[in-house]
Amino acid sequence: MRPMVSVALVLSLLVLAGCQREKDFDERYSDAQARMTAMARDIDARVASTGVPEGGAQEDDTTASD
Repeated sequence: MRPMVSVALVLSLLVLAGCQREKDFDERYSDAQARMTAMARDIDARVASTGVPEGGAQEDDTTASD
């Protein structure tokens, strides 16, 4: 009987050790914001390296309606 109790105790401790606290909303938001900021910097760097002027998009004459 004693070995069964020991095995059950060890198994329950292993199960509890495998559980982690789930991140709350603020932690998930902060992580997502950091990833999006990094993506935005990467996109900005790629656009800057193309030599495209920063004046914004210009309307194409072929798409302008009269």
